[in-house]
Amino acid sequence: MRTLFTAGVLAFALIGTSFAADEPSVAVTLSNHAFQPAEVVVPAGRTFTLVVHNQDRMVEKFLSPGLGVEKLLPGGEDVALRLGPLKAGAYEFHGDLHSDTAQGRLVAR
Repeated sequence: MRTLFTAGVLAFALIGTSFAADEPSVAVTLSNHAFQPAEVVVPAGRTFTLVVHNQDRMVEKFLSPGLGVEKLLPGGEDVALRLGPLKAGAYEFHGDLHSDTAQGRLVAR
């Protein structure tokens, strides 16, 4: 019985992975307390993954009220955010600890 349960869990995990592989992914890098590129484009109406590479040694807090996201970005690490689907439009985001320089925009088309 336990083997059957384990096989079912593994099959479910593999199915979930195959759906996630079909989703678009975009990346931004946080370096010297600034996002590069400062604007990224994603498809409207689809779920996608935003990968944030924090190259700074300090933690940053990723905030986007329009996207409904508040996430800590540990220094030197990558964080994947699964977002959407979004309506067409622009969604601002920023680093809360360095909001004067860490600013970006996600555009759904």
